[in-house]
Amino acid sequence: MGGGAATTPGSTASGRTSAHTSARPSPTRTSPSTTSEPERPGPGQGTRPGGGRSGGGAPGTSDPPPEPVVLGSPDPQRYCAARGRKASFRSHDWYCAPDGDIGVDTKITMTQVCASQYAPGAEARLRGDAGTPANWDCYVTK
Repeated sequence: MGGGAATTPGSTASGRTSAHTSARPSPTRTSPSTTSEPERPGPGQGTRPGGGRSGGGAPGTSDPPPEPVVLGSPDPQRYCAARGRKASFRSHDWYCAPDGDIGVDTKITMTQVCASQYAPGAEARLRGDAGTPANWDCYVTK
């Protein structure tokens, strides 16, 4: 047996490809892939408790979303008075303003007032004019 290296068509004994053009594959153009990536969730989709399923609750369950329990309306006057200030509403925002000419107004939120007045986890929601405390609800979820 010859002991020499076997050659295949289009190659030499050293393993290099010969210059035959018929052995080379012809260049082909590739078209864009027809498979597409899965769509990304839009804002608020797939990021809510329950995986974005309607009905809320834990994933894979039919538990309804938590119900808000209304505690009452916030009292920004009382909140600011406890800090030696007076409540003021202007330009669509609430402030605790100094009870005099000197000092800086401090912007407050109704959620801050609700958390101070009712419970640390209390939230605020608006039902009408923001400048009327009775149009706000302080609530917690069960």
